Amino acid sequence: MKRINIFGEVLEAERIVSTEDSVTGTIQGREVFRFSGIRDTNKVELLDGAEWDEPVLSAEEQLRESKREIDLLKKRLDSSEDGLLSMMDITIMGGM
Repeated sequence: MKRINIFGEVLEAERIVSTEDSVTGTIQGREVFRFSGIRDTNKVELLDGAEWDEPVLSAEEQLRESKREIDLLKKRLDSSEDGLLSMMDITIMGGM
């Protein structure tokens, strides 16, 4: 169990996730606390050297993230293909 001191109150949870403006704690997948609208993250401290857990993305968020990654890979592939075709043109024309 991880412990967190949030605004002077110590709470426990198996997983503790922090986002830009919220902190959520869960035990066996069930939310046991959530603090939203946090403006001063200096008031939030994980205890005993614990580290923040990564947020679990919903299926919809995972799909959006996968699509973003695919789009980035497509752009890289297009760029690599353009570079390769340019090198082939130079070679065919007797350059290099």
